[in-house]
Amino acid sequence: MLSLARRHNNDAAPRLERLVALLYDVQIRAKVTRIVKEKMQGLAAGAIIAEAVVAEPKAETETTTTKAKAETETTTTKAKAETEVIIAKAKAETEVIIAKAKVETEPIITKAKAETQSDFKDVASKRLFGILKAAMETRVQWVVSPMKKSRWLRNNARTKM
Repeated sequence: MLSLARRHNNDAAPRLERLVALLYDVQIRAKVTRIVKEKMQGLAAGAIIAEAVVAEPKAETETTTTKAKAETETTTTKAKAETEVIIAKAKAETEVIIAKAKVETEPIITKAKAETQSDFKDVASKRLFGILKAAMETRVQWVVSPMKKSRWLRNNARTKM
């Protein structure tokens, strides 16, 4: 009987250990599952927070970009308007300067033309007069020369021509 009792005790002891080990395993698994669930929930919450953190600067960046675009457009519009005003002023000033220059230059040009024409007429008339005079002298000499048959008159007429 003793052997039966021992056997029973021996059999009971491993069963109890197995049961304890099994319970222990179940508890560990439950704890692990709970921890994993908590971690997953934490990760999910962290992901939500991360999305919020990412979305907030994104919205701020979009707002800043929109403001910068608006400011750039405003600045560009102002610069264009200022440039157009400057160009218009420069055109007006240039037209005034050109008109003044025309008014000042026209009498000078007219005077120069008149002087040039009179000088040209004087020069032309002097040349023409000289040519006519030489021709007249030559003609007279040629008319006279055959009659006189003098070499001096012929040579003199040739040099004047």
